[in-house]
Amino acid sequence: MKHLGTAIKHVKDRDPQLAAHLAAVIVRGGKIISVGRNKSKMHVYTTYVAHHQNVASTHAEIDAIFRARKKIDLTGADMYVARVLRNGTCAMAAPCEMCQKVIRRYGIRRVFYTKENGYGFISFVGHDAV
Repeated sequence: MKHLGTAIKHVKDRDPQLAAHLAAVIVRGGKIISVGRNKSKMHVYTTYVAHHQNVASTHAEIDAIFRARKKIDLTGADMYVARVLRNGTCAMAAPCEMCQKVIRRYGIRRVFYTKENGYGFISFVGHDAV
């Protein structure tokens, strides 16, 4: 879970306006290809969804995907998502439904995420891209 540790380190560059601090790292072939963070400034896609689903920030997963999507094919990549509380402990960082749809669309195969006690993962293998 080396790359989950990398995501935890990236949470330190946080937006002070947000209550939750998350980072997402996309890895393919053992190499980090993108890092995203949640932020109060919203991306166009998130703004559209916010209007319909009460989203108030750009999610780290979306930020990481949108930073890389035009540069490299994300099919088969893994994503690592970390949430760190103000006291320094890890918390649940499972991707929300909106993020899962985008992750699936770009062909990311697995997402590993922090939990209160350890980590969890979601496999998108066998799911068709939208």
